[in-house]
Order: sequence, then C-alpha cells, then structure tokens
Amino acid sequence: SRELIGTLLLIIASANFLLAPNDLNHEVTPSHFGKSNVTINVPKPSGRYSRTKILGFADYNYREYALRWYQRLSDLGYSEQVVVAVDDAAVDFFRKHDTQIRWEELPYKPCTTWNEDSRVYRRQIFGRRWKYVYDQLLNGHSVLITDVDNVFRRHFAMQKLEQSDFDVFHAYSTSYPTYVFEEMGFTVCGGMSWLRSDSKVKRFVRSLVNRCNCLSPDTLEHLCKKCYCDDQIALNEMLWKGKHKVNWDREISKPANLSDFPFDGLTGVSSTTKHRIKVWDRSFAYRAKMPNACPIDNWVAMPLYVDRADVVQVWSALCGDRV
Repeated sequence: SRELIGTLLLIIASANFLLAPNDLNHEVTPSHFGKSNVTINVPKPSGRYSRTKILGFADYNYREYALRWYQRLSDLGYSEQVVVAVDDAAVDFFRKHDTQIRWEELPYKPCTTWNEDSRVYRRQIFGRRWKYVYDQLLNGHSVLITDVDNVFRRHFAMQKLEQSDFDVFHAYSTSYPTYVFEEMGFTVCGGMSWLRSDSKVKRFVRSLVNRCNCLSPDTLEHLCKKCYCDDQIALNEMLWKGKHKVNWDREISKPANLSDFPFDGLTGVSSTTKHRIKVWDRSFAYRAKMPNACPIDNWVAMPLYVDRADVVQVWSALCGDRV
C-alpha cells in the first residue's frame, strides 16, 4: 500500500538523511540507504499519448529517492516517467524492480567513484545526463529532465508543453553560479527543464553537450577522462552570453543581494538557434526557502534547506496532498 511505502521510505531515510543543497554549494553528499524492500504500485495505462519522456537520473545512493519519485508521479497519473540508472549498482538494484517500474541504463557510466573523488563523480554524471538527453531528442522524444528529489504536487499534462509556442521551459534556480546571477539577474536549474525534440533545440543541446566534452568521443578513454561538467554553470553561461545568448522579453534588474530572486516568469529567444524559451513563474516551479504559504498554481517544488527524506511530507503539509 502507499502507506506502507511511505513508512518504509521514512524508516530507511531517517538514519542517513541529506540536507538540500545551497545553490552556492552545488555539490552535495548523498545518503547511503540500507537494503530496500520497497515495492511500486504502477497504475494501469491511461491511454494518453505523449512524445515526452520524463527522465530522473539516479545512482545507487539515490535509489530510494528515485523509487519515491516514480511512485509519486504514478499516483498523480503520469505514465511517461523513466528512471535512468547511472552506475552498475543502481542497474543491479533496478533490475530487481524491472516488472514494477520503467527504467533505462545509462550506456556511458562514470568512471570515477564517489569515494575516489565526489566532485569529479558528480560532474561526470551531470555531463553524461545531458548526453543522454541529447540522444533522446535525436530519437524523437521531447524530454522533461527532473531531479528525483523534486516534489511534484499535481498532474500537469506534458501535452500542454508540447502544444505550446515555446521550445524550451526552464525553472528558476537561486543564485548559483553567483557571477551569472549578479550579471544576468537570475539563474535556471540544471535539473528541471522541458526540451522539445526540434532541430533548433537539438542544436542548442548539442552545444551544451559539447561544452561538457561529451559529444561523440573518439574512445571510451576520452569519455572517461574528458566528459564532465557542472551543467548548471554550463547552461547558465550559455543563456547569459556568447553565441547562444538569450534576448529576453524585458530588462532584468540586477539583484540587490544573493537572495533577491525574481518570481515572475520570463520569455526570450536564443540569438543563434532562434528557439523560444520560457522560464516558469517561481510559484509554478518553486525554488527558494520554504514559504509561509503554498505558492499559487504550484506544480513542482525544490525547496532549499529541507531534508530530502522529509521534503515530500513537508511540502504536502504546506500545500495539501493532491495525490
């Protein structure tokens, strides 16, 4: 039952919890869960057709978050979500659940472990996940990329994005990277975007993957040594300056301090590819400290300074549970 799943997740997570990252310190330490007995209740197919794949990337350390993420999306009526297992231990784990969840194996895994160098390990995953997104776009799938610790509050049909006038949607971040935030007036999240499978978007994402040195490596050794980046830095720098600089629909005031976040959404056009971009209202895709009241029209939340093991319960207590 859902109650049993929730109880198991809380028991597992409570012993080794993980603080949500400050965007000024983008790289964080994962929790290490014990053996899992979690099962997933998958709804019957809804019959809705969507070209979008909702991708959540998880290594073994994030396996429980991935199961919780998958279950919540299923409870909300989604059937497009896919867990992408990024290391061998995660692959072995999800094989045990292969009749219960839809998952795929990242074909180009990190070659550095967390224990060897956590910073390099995370950046290898960041680069490789965008290479995987790019491959999906080439195969005709639009993609919603989301972190598995993001909290989805309600169903929002992917068809609304597919039928919109925009080619890419981003969620606001906070102030990381700081130098971009101070000059551009905002930053967007590296782990919460929707991208259309369109030639203009493919060109943009190809440039992003190339910045991460993950584009068509000659050898696996090249992929191992060179394919890595902080995708939030790479993505925001591309939006801020250079050939892909976005021409926004209005002038954006420079922030008074590192907590001076814009809340109203933005639209713009890329200088080179001409793809149309929309940044969601912060209330719709929430990224900031916990508010005093539930943001209006909230769809997904990424609140700061809330333990990942508790974030679903905390956000549900604030906004009510729409599941």
